[in-house]
Amino acid sequence: MPGKAFFAGAFCKGPFFGLRQSCRNFPMVVQCFTCLLRQAFPGQVFSSFAIFDNVAASMHKDSRNAPHPNLLLALSKFQHGEVWHECSTGTVVREVRGIARNGCLLPVADGPQVLPAHEVFHQTEPWTGDRLMLIGFTTQRTNELPPADHGLLLSLGFVLPSSPALKKGRAVAIDGKDPQTAPEQEPAIEVPSSDEGEDKVEDFDASTSRCRGPAIKCRHTKEWRELVDGFGLCSPGRWRPLARDARASSSEWEHAEKLRGVLLEEVRTTIKDPRAAAYALATGRMKASPFGQEVVQRVRTKLANLLPDPEAALRMPPGQPFMLHLLSQSLEVLGDPDFRILDHGTESFAEGVFSQRTTFRKLDESEYDPSMLNYRSAELNAEQLEAKFREDESAGLMLCTTEAEAKRTYGEDAVLIAAMGAVTKANGDVRPLHDGTHGINLNNKIRILDKLQVPGPEDLQEVASRVKESKEAPFALCADIKQAHRNVK
Repeated sequence: MPGKAFFAGAFCKGPFFGLRQSCRNFPMVVQCFTCLLRQAFPGQVFSSFAIFDNVAASMHKDSRNAPHPNLLLALSKFQHGEVWHECSTGTVVREVRGIARNGCLLPVADGPQVLPAHEVFHQTEPWTGDRLMLIGFTTQRTNELPPADHGLLLSLGFVLPSSPALKKGRAVAIDGKDPQTAPEQEPAIEVPSSDEGEDKVEDFDASTSRCRGPAIKCRHTKEWRELVDGFGLCSPGRWRPLARDARASSSEWEHAEKLRGVLLEEVRTTIKDPRAAAYALATGRMKASPFGQEVVQRVRTKLANLLPDPEAALRMPPGQPFMLHLLSQSLEVLGDPDFRILDHGTESFAEGVFSQRTTFRKLDESEYDPSMLNYRSAELNAEQLEAKFREDESAGLMLCTTEAEAKRTYGEDAVLIAAMGAVTKANGDVRPLHDGTHGINLNNKIRILDKLQVPGPEDLQEVASRVKESKEAPFALCADIKQAHRNVK
């Protein structure tokens, strides 16, 4: 005989959200069960609940719910019927999509349990007796409910997530007096690192990304870590396509759609054959931008007119080519918490919103060798290296001197002699390399202050591996400032 279920509270299915009819048809019944959940789980958030009568849930993940735990409360006496959920430290193995996974059992028959159902796969274990379960959970977009629906949920005893519209971001309970509150931000995300660095916990509220659930895990590293795409912790590219913008407010959605509209209009006007242009870009045959300066300026003006201060948005900060004021205003409208880093303060754009780097290369610590020998590659390309050195000298990037003169000028202990190698570029030029590690330990003494994560090969591999899921063609835009580290005085 199949099980039965009863639902109450908010619902959210794709673009549709609202309240279930049971909220108005059976208000006193709903209040009874919300009271049970509040007593069993003080301070926990739940916008909805379900009562399952002998329902066995197959292996799944509640990925479409808001990132708040499910609240599991048994309403009857039964034996076994635990909830298995995946857990790396668990010892109970179950098959998840054809792969054996370790997990743990939640003994729901013994007392109230909390399950991060939006993050982990889980299923119901077999039981004996009548298994009646009350499940509290939280749907998405509760902050977008009409005031009347919002008020009805509160009057029925549901505890809603924090929202800008609710008492300075705090959760509100049944009587509006805040007898219990939900956390103002989600638990910090722990980012694993290798044995060479310390484990760090990033103080980052994932809800500010406006994406649903946790960020993508990079599976091509020794220990899985969060994907780094180079655009900051709130970058939508760090989430699966279906999870992006899932928690954005209506005003944020509206602004994003206006931005897309401006860009699409200009692309369609300028590029008559998008298919041919895409192939040309993908195969390297597009040698110049199809968008002239007039088009670029027109787009910038249209985008600026969508912002609070268009005149300020169009001003370009001196010394760099990016429209940071325009970007900052737009990110502020979109709810990005780090918009100030672009153009506010004396060190803006210096640290960005990247994760702190916690793992570093282990450098060779061999003893000092004052007679370092060059690599064979340098000897084979001696003439080209000499020409390159003369070119760098004329550009002010190198100084022609002798060892004795250098020691007199800079001090005996300041002069180190490094081995030199050479790398042949694709165009036939030779790039000199100086070994600052082996034998002199120069690199070992350098302490980098801006320890920021940047995308690496593992991140690129992860993005490429998800192309089938996103149904998108990945493109990479690369830029390089020629000899940037040597041109800094």
